[in-house]
Amino acid sequence: MRRSLRPDTRQATGSAVATVLLLAILIITPTLTIVADEIPLRLSLPLNDIPAAGITGADAIFRNPAALYVNQSLEIRGYHSFAEGDFSGDNAFSISAGRIGFGYQRLGLDVPNGVSRYDFVVSSRLMKNVYGGISYTYYKTDWQVLDKSHSWNASLLYYLNQYGAISLHATNINKHEFFGEETAVGYTGSIAVRPLDDWLTFGGDYSFYSGQRLRDGSWRLSAYGKVKEGLRAYAGFDNMGTFGVGLEFQFEKSFSGGEGFFDNDASYTRSTIYAGYSVAEREQIIPRGSRVLHIDMSGTIPEQRTTTFLLRKSSETVYERLKRMELALHDPEIKGLLLTINNPRIGWARLKDFRDLCAKFRAAGKKVVAYLGSFSGNGAYYLASVADEIHMLPVDALNLSGIRAEVTFYGNTLDMLNIDPQVERTGPYKTYTNSYTDTTFTEEHREDINRILDDLFDEFVGAIAEGRGMTPDHIRDLIDQGPFTSVQAESLQLVDGRFYPYEWEKKIPDLFGERCGVVSLASYHDAPRHRERFGEAPKIAIVSVAGGITRGASGSNFLDGQTAGASTISSAIRQARKDPAVKAIVLRMNTPGGDAIAGDVIWAEAKEARAEKPVIVSMSDVCASGGYYISAAANEIMLQPTSITGSIGVFGGKADLSGFYRKLGMNTEVIKRGEHSNIASWNSGFSPDERQILQRQITDMYNRFVSVVADGRNLSPDSVYALAAGRTWGGKGALNAGLADSYGSILDAVELARVEANIGEDFEVIQIPERRLLPRILNFPIPGISELIDGDRSSSLASTLKDLVEPLTGLNIWTRSPYDIEIQ
Repeated sequence: MRRSLRPDTRQATGSAVATVLLLAILIITPTLTIVADEIPLRLSLPLNDIPAAGITGADAIFRNPAALYVNQSLEIRGYHSFAEGDFSGDNAFSISAGRIGFGYQRLGLDVPNGVSRYDFVVSSRLMKNVYGGISYTYYKTDWQVLDKSHSWNASLLYYLNQYGAISLHATNINKHEFFGEETAVGYTGSIAVRPLDDWLTFGGDYSFYSGQRLRDGSWRLSAYGKVKEGLRAYAGFDNMGTFGVGLEFQFEKSFSGGEGFFDNDASYTRSTIYAGYSVAEREQIIPRGSRVLHIDMSGTIPEQRTTTFLLRKSSETVYERLKRMELALHDPEIKGLLLTINNPRIGWARLKDFRDLCAKFRAAGKKVVAYLGSFSGNGAYYLASVADEIHMLPVDALNLSGIRAEVTFYGNTLDMLNIDPQVERTGPYKTYTNSYTDTTFTEEHREDINRILDDLFDEFVGAIAEGRGMTPDHIRDLIDQGPFTSVQAESLQLVDGRFYPYEWEKKIPDLFGERCGVVSLASYHDAPRHRERFGEAPKIAIVSVAGGITRGASGSNFLDGQTAGASTISSAIRQARKDPAVKAIVLRMNTPGGDAIAGDVIWAEAKEARAEKPVIVSMSDVCASGGYYISAAANEIMLQPTSITGSIGVFGGKADLSGFYRKLGMNTEVIKRGEHSNIASWNSGFSPDERQILQRQITDMYNRFVSVVADGRNLSPDSVYALAAGRTWGGKGALNAGLADSYGSILDAVELARVEANIGEDFEVIQIPERRLLPRILNFPIPGISELIDGDRSSSLASTLKDLVEPLTGLNIWTRSPYDIEIQ
């Protein structure tokens, strides 16, 4: 490991301040108000036995407003409380969403005339693990002394750690008059302890009023625990000898339960039953039976979250989809995978991420079946080959034909237009500019591409051979005979069956068993988990660097495709570095590089973050040139054998359009001050002095690039120069050359970050920054435009042309790889 960590004292300081603050409130507050009358204004039906400090649901509306912040998903509860012989009883409901809540109770068992109680609650996070809440309670009744009575209430909740919590709830802060006298402020202090995570919670509440001696207060001890998945038991007793016992049954997003209460003679007094629904998922008491997970692999799967318009749902990121699949891998109810693969528009490394995870299903004894969409190509078959069985349409083509790289050279075209590209570069392998200047491959250019294709083709052939139980030589021979009709593909054992979609759906019981249902990945755990954990879980931040690296903010539109703006990415890394809850950072890199200065700005921010917490790089399809420059700041670099990386080199220049202007009959006159004020002009070429200036800038940047890599990778500068000069590598070559540390997916990178940060398995992953899409008015009417905006740069012809022209439009220095490898 190559990181240098400084101790972070901010979290400890914040915890100490919060502890002192809360203890001071608990000790001092009871002495603030002394009044004669001690009548409370908090009439309520009895709720299930949970210490107030341990509440995590909508019960917080009535008992601990600060706890409403803990779970912010929509939750609705209904209650009915009744006594022996009187089932009509009391009724109530509560609803919460975000940080606000509302509760209503209709009470009649213990009060005359019937009372309606209304509660309005708002909560907030004050600092890490410290929450505050304010509520307003209003009573409406025919009992005139209580009618229109109201109280302001407030609470504080502090999670000491994941094992303990304390809270203080103050009611009737406004000391509303009752029977013409000012009433007392009521206080409830609560402690909850969770020694076995969510399997057991116990604690107690202690209540007293201002002016009352502490020893004269009342207390109630309670505990609740998990009997089994989806079944919880409650129990509690108080200083009066009364006690209660109850159960709660959970059905994923709905739940129900009840508790019976008894006096000190063990005589039954009353019960409260309740039911509720929450958008957040709980556990499931009733087994759902065997199920098969259906995964639709088609279109683009982005690396980065998007902020969308007009309620358009953002596409799942690569990490989110892989993580949900990983949950299914360990779910005993999921018996296998159904893959429908319709030419996914993702690169080799992302395909490898998904293929490796599917292989783990097979290794775990969970059957994997793939169904290929029409005219499936190399990428689709590469993914499908991991399956136990592959099926396709009866009449179709399997375009298994090998891989290729195409490079278009514009040298003759620019000569015909009298356009002179004037560029300088570092090393013969920095071949981005060859498209401008040459008409065919140079020896080094051809060597570079062959090295990459050799790595990709070896992985491609080896994976198919392993998946289909054939030898690599046999697969190579078959590829040389392709493409194939569906009949040929079946006869050559490249696929196992040919079916129309409706026929294939009918075969699912035969493939997985009669009692296996099918659940789509989109609906499998499609909601956040109901939070039971005390305290905020440590976080790992995934910072996505997707698209060409530019100065300024990141963008996403038709002309640019995706761009990774230095200010956006740097701000995201800085945010993760400064957040004490974030314990490690994963840089998910899918970029061919770009502007050298922008890349250096991002690198500096990543290097500063590495000084405080682990930084892990996860390379996606392409992480080359400026992308590799940034990666050198990390503690560890993970990639796939199919990733494209390296390209340590620099180029820059401009286009001399003076001949083109003359061809068009244009004439431009220039008046200047300063010997080199014309250096960036398109109306002239470089003078010898100006070319020397450009070469010096490029050389300086190249030397810095080499030193950054040497320092970050613990290599000597000479060894980096030997790997540099623009050479581009596949993942296998990069690993052997010491440019990376290990193979792995984004899931593996997150796991490594967790281990390096020394945090447990209970953690949260956040993905930043989010990409902002253009307004929907610009993308929804035109078929295909939305995919171009959401997808990769390689999908956009406009962005390809922009990449070609942009480096010649000024004197910027570029660390950019020429390879956006597409799967054909």
